[in-house]
Amino acid sequence: MVEPWGAQGQAVYDYCLCSELARLGLDLKLVTNELHDRLSFPRDFAVLPLYNGIRGPHCRARKGLSYFRSLARLFHAVRAHRPAVVHFQFLVFPPADTLAIHLIRGLGARVLLTVHDIFCLDDKIYHVALVTKAYEAADALIVHSQWAKGTLIAATKNRVSANRVHVIPHGNYELVAGSNAIPKAEAKTLLGIDSRDKVVLFFGSMLPYKGLDTLIEAFPAVVRALPRARLLVASHPRRGMGDFSRHAARIAELDIESRVTTDLRYVPDTEVPSYFHAADAVALPYKRCYTPGVAHLALSCGRPVVAMAVGGIPDVIRDGDTGFLAATNDAAGFAAALTRALSDEADAERAGLRGKELMEREHTWPLSASRTVEAYREARAEIA
Repeated sequence: MVEPWGAQGQAVYDYCLCSELARLGLDLKLVTNELHDRLSFPRDFAVLPLYNGIRGPHCRARKGLSYFRSLARLFHAVRAHRPAVVHFQFLVFPPADTLAIHLIRGLGARVLLTVHDIFCLDDKIYHVALVTKAYEAADALIVHSQWAKGTLIAATKNRVSANRVHVIPHGNYELVAGSNAIPKAEAKTLLGIDSRDKVVLFFGSMLPYKGLDTLIEAFPAVVRALPRARLLVASHPRRGMGDFSRHAARIAELDIESRVTTDLRYVPDTEVPSYFHAADAVALPYKRCYTPGVAHLALSCGRPVVAMAVGGIPDVIRDGDTGFLAATNDAAGFAAALTRALSDEADAERAGLRGKELMEREHTWPLSASRTVEAYREARAEIA
C-alpha cells in the first residue's frame, strides 16, 4: 500500500484499511513517510517510511527532489520484496507516478490505484491528460461510489474501461468518532461556546472548491432567522490549501464577526469529536466533490449534514433522511437548508442518527477490505 502523505483523514483511512487487510491474512506493508499521523498506533502491518522529506517545513524544490528519491526507493523496495500487488492511494506528480507504475508492472506486480479525486484537484487540460495516462497505466482502479465510476469513465473519455474500475465503499470514521458521544452542551462548553448557540461547523481545508466563501455569504440570512446561530470554522490554513484573510475581511463586511468562531490550526484526532459533537449541523457547501470524507466523519459522529447536492455527496447525504441538501447550489439555497436543519432540532438529530446507522451498515472497514482483496485477486487472475 503506497500513500505518501499520511496526514489527517487520509492517515485514518490508511490505518483502518491496512488493519483490516492484515486481519484478513495479507502480508501487508504501508509505504509512507516518517511523519505519518498514525505511526504511533498499534498495528498488525509493517511500515516502510520511504517517502521521507515530502512533508514538513521544506521548500517546494527540496520536497520535489525528495519525492523523486522516494520513487527510486519504492522501485528498489518492490524489486527486493516482490509483492504481488502494489496499491497506490494518491498521485503526487503524474508523469513520474506513471513511469513508476510502468516500472513496477515490469517487475511482475499488479498495480491498483484508488481514485479519491478524479484529477487530483487540478482541472487544467494538460494535468487531466497526465493523470489519465496514469489511470491507463494501472491494472485496475478503485472508486467509492457508482457515481464516481461513471464520472471517471466519462471524464477520461472512455480511455478507462468500466471493467477495470471497482466500486468499493469508503469506510467510516468510527475510530475518530469514538464509542461514546460527548453531550452536545458539554462539547460546546469545551470549545468555549455558549450551549444555547446553534452551531454550524465547517471542518477541513479551505481549498476554493470547499465553498467556505459561499457559507459565509449564506450566514447573515441564517442569523436573521435564528439569532443564536454560530459558525464554527475549524481549519488549518496551509500554503496552497487556502487562506483565511479574505474570508475574515468578508465576515467583517457582513457584520457577522460576533457570530463566527474560528480555530485556525491542525485539530488532532483526540479533539475532533468535540468539534463534531458540538455541532447542530455540519456544513458542506462544496462546489464540487468526488468522495465526501468530511460527510463520512460527521455521520460517524451521528451529526446531521447540510450540503450542496453536487458530485458524490447525494450518495450518502439524502435529503430529509441522512441530512439536508440545498435546493439550489448558491448562498440563498444553502442558507435555506441550514435554517431548515437548525429550526427543528429533533428532525436534525434523527437525520444524524440515520446517517450513523448508514455508516455502520454500509461503510464498514471489514466490507471495504474484503472488496479490496477481491480486486487484488481479480488483478492477479488476469495474468495467472
